[in-house]
Amino acid sequence: MLTKLAVGGAAGVFGTSIIYPIDVVKTKLQAGKGGSTRRVNAQQSSISQVIKNTYKQDGGFRGFYRGLSANLVGIIAEKGIKLGFETKKESEISHFLFSIFQS
Repeated sequence: MLTKLAVGGAAGVFGTSIIYPIDVVKTKLQAGKGGSTRRVNAQQSSISQVIKNTYKQDGGFRGFYRGLSANLVGIIAEKGIKLGFETKKESEISHFLFSIFQS
């Protein structure tokens, strides 16, 4: 069971670390920010412009991962518990069904 929790947590960390920069760009586009704290004009509302501004103004690649650690705390717990619970649930259901059909 602990192995499943650890594997689920590790999978959550991996997936979130890959997707997080894309989510940062999406969020900045939705908020109307081009990678800085000021509102942007129409020419800065493209994906490439947001990426450039975030890279320049927020410390290079670190700007794309700002806030990741707080996100990972929840992800590790959520994914670990989900995988552990789902595995346990499937095991219990299989065992229950097997016992029904054995009688």
